[in-house]
Order: sequence, then C-alpha cells, then structure tokens
Amino acid sequence: MDVWWGLPVRMMRMATEPLGFCWVLLVVLTIWLWRRRDRGPALASAMIVLLLSLFGGTPLPWWLLSRLEAPYVGQMVADLPRVDAILMLGGGESASRMEPVGYNALNASDRFLTAVHLLDLGKSDRLVLGGGSSTFDGDELLDSEAVLKWWRSRMPGGSRIDVLPHSRNTFDEARSMIRLAEERGWKRIALVTSAAHLGRAVALFRGSSLQVVPVGCDFDGSFHLRSAHAWRNAWCVVPREEGFHAGGDWSHEWVGILMYRLRGWL
Repeated sequence: MDVWWGLPVRMMRMATEPLGFCWVLLVVLTIWLWRRRDRGPALASAMIVLLLSLFGGTPLPWWLLSRLEAPYVGQMVADLPRVDAILMLGGGESASRMEPVGYNALNASDRFLTAVHLLDLGKSDRLVLGGGSSTFDGDELLDSEAVLKWWRSRMPGGSRIDVLPHSRNTFDEARSMIRLAEERGWKRIALVTSAAHLGRAVALFRGSSLQVVPVGCDFDGSFHLRSAHAWRNAWCVVPREEGFHAGGDWSHEWVGILMYRLRGWL
C-alpha cells in the first residue's frame, strides 16, 4: 500500500521540478492540439514529449554513456606500471572566491580521488594538473592553482607538482603536457580523467613519443546500469534532470570527437 501511495506522491514532486513541469505542460498541449485536430503540431509536440521521456525517464542516457566507459571498466589500478608523472585533466574543480577553500568541486571531482589513489600506490611521485580558468570581477583565476594548497597538504613526502598553463580544451592540455614531458625527459605518463572522456583524450597523444597509461574514473553511466537502486530511479514517468546530465556528457564527447577530427587534431 505504501508503495502505491508513494508513486503518485513521487510523480507530483517530480512534476514540480522545472523539467517535469515543462513536460506536464507539453503533455497537456499535445492533448489539446490533438483534440483540436491540429495533427501536425500535436505530433511535433508529442515527439518532444517522447524525447524528454527517453532521456529523462529511462536508462537510455546512462547506457549511451556506459558505451564510452566500457573499455576501462574493471581496470586494476594496482597492477598498472610505475610512470614518470600523473596527468590529471581539468574539469573536477573551478576557482571560486565564494568558497572557503578557494575552489568549487565539480561533478568530475572523482579525478581528484583517483589521482590521490595513484600517488598513494606509489605509481609516481610527480603530479601534473591541467585545466582552464574562471573569471571573477575581471580577474582571471587558474582553476588548477586554486587547488594547489589542498594538493600540497595531501601529497606524499618527496612528491612534486606541476601546473599546466591555461587550457581552453583537452587539446591544449595534451600539447602542454607533451612539451613539459620533453623538457623533463619523461617517457611514460598516467592520464587520469572521466572514463567517457578517456578515448578522446588518449587519442590526442598519438604521434608523440609519450607512452600513455589511461586511468578511468567517474563511471557515471556504468554505475547507474549496475546499481539496482540507481537503475530503479532511472525509470520515471515524469522525466528528471539527472538523465540529461548523462546525455549531455555523452553528446559532449561525440561532438568533441567530430570537432577535433574536423580540425585535424585526431
């Protein structure tokens, strides 16, 4: 009884969220247009409802994202070889003057934990931080420099840290890392980033003298498909925003691959 009572309550709660509220309005609009016999507009509205339902109310976006993560699922990090340096790509933090620690942790902050884990395992004593910048009151703040204090307090003794210059994208990070590796004489690096992003990131190092060991994390899509609780929550009558975040990550990678190929970077 509690389950059946909880379902309409949950649907009503989701319908009050911005996405759910818009979905409800579109459903009402579709029915109203159909009853007016405006078949064309009604079908167009119905297609939008269907698209919102697929990405916000089914596991489809998690499945799409998991396809990009699949090559790195089950990777045994402890068995990875020792490397000259660990490169952690940006995206896990953003410089912020509002936060007490000076930065805001983002969804991809799993990259922090993975890089720390590699250092703790003794895979390298060198860490390189990539990333872009954030602007506050006209001042440009490098995101990676905002977390330096935290990193220096956390890194094992004897470890060293480098910060890449401002990068607009992963291509810039790769070029900067290749130059730094040439200067330092590094031959092999570990590349830490979200698993869905690894394929594109690793491809940018092809043609260089660097041997890249990919280390994936932030397995958002695979987690939702394998966790029973997350799987149940992925099915919703009224769509929710979480699925669109996963769909956005998936489309971001494919658009990125396309743009990089058009520019001749891949």
